[in-house]
Amino acid sequence: MGGLNNFVRLFQTPRFIIDLRNTATFTVLFLAQCLGIGFLLAVLLDQRIKGEAFFRTVYVLPFAISAIVTGVAWHWLMIPSSGINAIFGLWA
Repeated sequence: MGGLNNFVRLFQTPRFIIDLRNTATFTVLFLAQCLGIGFLLAVLLDQRIKGEAFFRTVYVLPFAISAIVTGVAWHWLMIPSSGINAIFGLWA
């Protein structure tokens, strides 16, 4: 016993079929929700609405912050005299 027989037994198990159906349902609903909300936000960003500058700032700020943090982290890693390299230099 082994090999493909394990998969045959797996697909004959009622609980696995239920789990597979639940996973597919969750995936479809989650993707539809993400696409719907993303499209709605994109349409709102494209329109001239009241408070547009605030909305754009709140929407774009997380992207900007992650880029800034990544840049600072790489700066610390790549300059030998500062950041984490300076800490390692204390033990050398």
